[in-house]
Amino acid sequence: MVLANLMPRFPDTAVFYRHLDRSYPEVVRGEGVYLWDASGKRYIDASGGAVVVNLGHGRREMADAIAAQAAAVGYAHGSFFTHRAMEELCAELARHLPSELDKIYLVQGGAEGIETAVKLARQYWLARGRESKYRVVGRWPSYHGNTLGALSVSGRAAARAPYRPLLLDFPHVPAPSSYRRPPGATHIEHALGCAEELERLLRWEGAGSIAAFVTEAISGSSLGADMPPPEYLARVREICDRHEVLLVIDEVMTGIGRTGRMFAFQHFDVVPDMVVMGKGLSSGYVPAGAVAAKREIAAAIHERFGSFAHGYTFSHHPVVAAACRAALRIVEREGLVERSVALGRYLLERLETLRRFEIVGDVRGVGLLAAVELVADRESKRPFPRARRLAEEVTARAMAKGLLLWPSTGCADGIDGDLLNIAPPFVVSEAEIDEIVELLGRTLQELGESLASGSDAGPATA
Repeated sequence: MVLANLMPRFPDTAVFYRHLDRSYPEVVRGEGVYLWDASGKRYIDASGGAVVVNLGHGRREMADAIAAQAAAVGYAHGSFFTHRAMEELCAELARHLPSELDKIYLVQGGAEGIETAVKLARQYWLARGRESKYRVVGRWPSYHGNTLGALSVSGRAAARAPYRPLLLDFPHVPAPSSYRRPPGATHIEHALGCAEELERLLRWEGAGSIAAFVTEAISGSSLGADMPPPEYLARVREICDRHEVLLVIDEVMTGIGRTGRMFAFQHFDVVPDMVVMGKGLSSGYVPAGAVAAKREIAAAIHERFGSFAHGYTFSHHPVVAAACRAALRIVEREGLVERSVALGRYLLERLETLRRFEIVGDVRGVGLLAAVELVADRESKRPFPRARRLAEEVTARAMAKGLLLWPSTGCADGIDGDLLNIAPPFVVSEAEIDEIVELLGRTLQELGESLASGSDAGPATA
């Protein structure tokens, strides 16, 4: 299976491609949940790219907001000026957050946001006179970005492996899984057990060296739309408070309405110390990210140092701020968070029909964030070996049919485990959800027949 109208592959062009062993179709247009390539082939974007495009493709209002700001002031360094777009964006974001979380630092993406949060945690404890507190606890599995700091916090073996000598020595604790919990354990028991691992780590390591715990309220691609019971985050908050550890929640994938709340942590009665945003903040129209911090964190740094010893050339960028402000206003005006709830129920209902395929181990989701986990054996939940590259094969087969999915791996043990993430733009209709599920069903049917026959053609060219 080969996609038509492919551009020349490496090394025949000047582009350093993400994948050097394949050719790419040339995308030329987008509208709503669809993209078209140069040959006229249409693709339904069932994952919003990498779970990014909340508003849909081809939004003229977004293009106009970006163009208007670029024409007025395209760039001014954040150490020299503020500007109306950023002031309004931060004020509007703050209205959707708990009142304590009202200091917002604008950056260029989720990984930059995680780096900012890690540095902010460190400088906060320095301001408090606690110089020993610098390490950050992450979860296994998890993913928080590809910069070295973010990757140090992340718990994804394949992504970490090539750079292990460069990574910081940050500890990790297990993340609760609704699907892969120990035999005989309830979801709550397993989740609370994972929280107790954080307690044990802080006692063993000594909380005097730990600055922050970074987690997702609802897991994104690493565990595939996995929602813990409310007792988990409540217990984590209690542990962090007792050991004087900042709680940082990564909302890069889940924020701005993806799970049916503006932020995923709002499904739970917990207020974090920092929230990291990205992806849907601008709906992908420009690279964007942000960190919202409690005012007491900013106040401590202000009192001791006068400024935050951190920044990027493009942080506090006027065009980024204008794009994010426009995106947030569209979300509010069109009731897209509420739409995520309603359409999310329909999406999950339709995805449940895929359980008819033996290869489907689990279907789960909340709002318009859903995942299908693929297994070699449903009864034992045994995953396919990573060498099989099953998620990539399914994604390529689906793309050949005009369906775009976001694959993820390592959900079973950090190495093995294949997930298909389904997270369409919030403007998706029920008919378009039907199209997504029908194309995915055809893909899984085709794959099942291939596995049953013992043939292994490998992934399609995509």
